Amino acid sequence: MVEDEPLLTARANAADLGGTVPVAPAVGAALRFLTAAIGARAVVEIGTGCGSSGIWLLRGMRPGAVLTSVDTEPEYHRLARKSFAQAGFATNQARLAHDELLGSIINAVTSTMPAADLVAALDEAGIACARLRTPAQFAAHPQLTARDRWRSVDSPAGPIPAMLPPLTLGGRAPVMGAIPALGQHTHKILAELGVSRT
Repeated sequence: MVEDEPLLTARANAADLGGTVPVAPAVGAALRFLTAAIGARAVVEIGTGCGSSGIWLLRGMRPGAVLTSVDTEPEYHRLARKSFAQAGFATNQARLAHDELLGSIINAVTSTMPAADLVAALDEAGIACARLRTPAQFAAHPQLTARDRWRSVDSPAGPIPAMLPPLTLGGRAPVMGAIPALGQHTHKILAELGVSRT
């Protein structure tokens, strides 16, 4: 996947400034696809960087949708504004906010709301969200069973449940091999590397 001029400029700005790494083109394409797939009208991005991920998100969002990007570094905001403008997005489509101010506003509104009410309000507003769950709660989520996402794989401790990769290619079953024992393949790997075991 080839990046166009606005994305290349954002990448160059990030390299010059340092401290931020732009998303890879494949990751950017995935962000664009996901926002397009859900018809996103409003997206909040935590970590503006120099604007490359924001460009990808905006390119997938509905016309007139709004991206709010939060970062603590004013210099990132300055460069991101330039990148968004170069990519053809109006300033009202890409709002850049300082995280402390935005955090205090969000906390004032949401801190007393029950979680279910908050999720319902965000869903109603078209803002992508999810509840934070423990690993055990995640593993017990009924959708994983309903969508047949679990497989049994062998391990040194016996068969254990393992989840399919999040992305599956049509017609191809993912490889879900046994988990090797500690050191099980060390000799073979060392031999492939031309290292003798002493």
